[in-house]
Amino acid sequence: MEFCLRAITICDEIWIFGISPGTLTELCHAIKNKKPLRFFMDNFDAKWKEEYKKIKAQFGDPLKEFFGDV
Repeated sequence: MEFCLRAITICDEIWIFGISPGTLTELCHAIKNKKPLRFFMDNFDAKWKEEYKKIKAQFGDPLKEFFGDV
C-alpha cells in the first residue's frame, strides 16, 4: 500500500476502475492530495455499487461528493 500511495503522490491524475478497501485507501489519499480523478467502475466492475455499500462507512463515504448516495 505504501508504494501505491507514493505513486499517487507523484501522478498527475488518478483513474479508478473498481472498488476494494485498497482502492478506497488510494482514493482517499488522492482526494487529500487534490488529484484529478476519473472513474471507470461500470465498465470494469458491474458489482462495484454492492461492494461499496459494504465498505464505504470505513472510509467516510468518499464517493458521495462524486456520485451522491450510492
